[in-house]
Amino acid sequence: MKTRKKETITLICFALLLLILPATSAEVMVGQPKSLYNIGDDFEITLTVIPRTPISDFLTASLVCNNKKVEIYRSPLSANQGEEKQVKIAAKLDTFLLQDTGGNCHIEASFGGETATSLKFEITGEIGIALNVQGIAFNPGETVSVNGKTEKANGKLVDGYVDVFVDNIDSKFSALVKDGVFNLTFRIPENSQAGNYELTVKAYEKDVSGKTTNQGETSAFIRVNQVVKEVAIALSDQSTSPKEELTYSIILYDQAGDRAQNDVSVKVYKPEGALFDQKIVRSDQSVAVPLIASSSPGYWKIEAKYEDLQSSKQFLVEEYKDISFTLIENTLIIENIGNVPFTDPIEVAIGGVTEIKEIKSLPVGSSMKYELKAPKGEYEIEVSKGSEKQTLGTTFLTGRAIGVSAPGEGGIVTTSLWVLASLILLMILALAAVYIYKRLMHPKTTQDKTLPQRKVDQITSSGIAQKTKQDNQNLIDKGVKQDASIISLHVKNMSSFANNEDAIKMIDTALWKAKEAGAKIYADGNYRIAILAPVLTRENENEVKAIQVARAMEKLISAHNRRSAQKIDFGIGVNSGTLIVETSQEKFRFMSLNNVIASTKRISELSQNETLISESVKNKMLGKAKVVKLADKNLWRVEKVIDRSAYADHISALTKRSQDRPSSSRFRQN
Repeated sequence: MKTRKKETITLICFALLLLILPATSAEVMVGQPKSLYNIGDDFEITLTVIPRTPISDFLTASLVCNNKKVEIYRSPLSANQGEEKQVKIAAKLDTFLLQDTGGNCHIEASFGGETATSLKFEITGEIGIALNVQGIAFNPGETVSVNGKTEKANGKLVDGYVDVFVDNIDSKFSALVKDGVFNLTFRIPENSQAGNYELTVKAYEKDVSGKTTNQGETSAFIRVNQVVKEVAIALSDQSTSPKEELTYSIILYDQAGDRAQNDVSVKVYKPEGALFDQKIVRSDQSVAVPLIASSSPGYWKIEAKYEDLQSSKQFLVEEYKDISFTLIENTLIIENIGNVPFTDPIEVAIGGVTEIKEIKSLPVGSSMKYELKAPKGEYEIEVSKGSEKQTLGTTFLTGRAIGVSAPGEGGIVTTSLWVLASLILLMILALAAVYIYKRLMHPKTTQDKTLPQRKVDQITSSGIAQKTKQDNQNLIDKGVKQDASIISLHVKNMSSFANNEDAIKMIDTALWKAKEAGAKIYADGNYRIAILAPVLTRENENEVKAIQVARAMEKLISAHNRRSAQKIDFGIGVNSGTLIVETSQEKFRFMSLNNVIASTKRISELSQNETLISESVKNKMLGKAKVVKLADKNLWRVEKVIDRSAYADHISALTKRSQDRPSSSRFRQN
């Protein structure tokens, strides 16, 4: 019993001893770190250990950041009771040590069962950037200068690199950062689009392994100006009648090919070069050319100018023939309201009785008067020009018979016979006096000087008409109307091969195709016109033959272009219409009606190394040729002639013959 009491007392004393003794054998204290570190900084801290009893153990220290612990120190330590020992821990806060940790951190130390922690501190990789861009707005191709200062969060200067990125420009510009300072320049590409661009600057440091440690980023905005690089003119049509509306718009293109909006100076010139209209217009806006019915036919020019850029474009004002009628009492007034002299006949009906008056030439803007006569009474007056009829109303007329006469035309002469005889005698005496005077002043002149023969446009023996001073259309004495087919060969680059015998020979060869088909040919500038009229070919319909000839010409010239370095830029047009023709003494003269020759030339202008035909020809070729309509014009491109046997056999022979035939200049433009 005494033994049990003794054991119980011993246990109680031991328990009291455990309560009296401390729970740990040493006290651990952690020194005070800095409040902020950047990645790569040197780190030092002091650990203090005071044992309560003699002890030997491992002293450890760990870096704890955001609940992630990395041991940075572990070493054995022995100390006697009450003996204070201090241990300095030094480390570099590099990427190897941190192992992707950072942010709010503290040091946790442990020894002999005792654990202590430091105050919290921050580990960051931030770099601050003070950015300076030299300028705000820049033109394409200009240089942008960028500089700035960099500083880490701990206040130390950066030694590293800087990159500059510009949005929508696929480039990166880099420079070194030394002692916190950087400078760099870059060039804005010439084709950069106009607008605002964000400029992003990134500064950073790298460790020995090349891994980024600290970095910072900032941005600024620059503007790229819009610079107009091209002025273009868009027309609603390439040709127009003076009574139709022709519109144009000016298009400005900037450095990136985008449209720009601005005011442009525009001038419109007449065919003779005189200024017709000028104004300031806004780009991309549709503007009408203020043509009037009497606007001169020919090629007009629109000229647009913006700053130092200039562009021009031509358009064709077609011939427009028209007259107006006005009835004032017994006088009919006819005024030319077109843009070419009026030369057509008109019909005047007085009370149902029609009289035809031939108007030889009424100039543009001019007028003429006719006196209307009829037995006393009121009559309805009706006039006709071509297929157009117009009723002018009723008027009161007097006279012996129905008639239409110009002032003085058909009037009654009241002069006495002796007065008339006297005038004739005076004229004879005047002529005799002039003759005697010339004989006295030039007694040695025994021969009359032969007047030079008036030159005309005539077809030569080779079939080529040469332009002379007189227009053959005014010299037809007796002619007949015939429906003819016309071929126009437009040699667009004639001047570029003036000395190229091969090219000239090929044009001669192509035109011989028309000559062999019975056509008559004449030269008009860069045009070669072939006429196939019944009086020449002995055939009433010549459309098929004209297309066959045109296609043969096209194939010959295209074959030349494939094998020759000197290309012939050409266009072929085929048209049909009415001509007044006359043949006498092996000469062929013609006069064009309804501008059929000019229309054919315009078709060949629009042709691009191909054969184009008019609607009138197409309508007569149904089932005889394969044609394709142009998308934006009332013209057809010939793809295939179904009946071409009459000419296909000659193509190869003519090609060979063109190599052997001596060069000729008869088709050359003087």
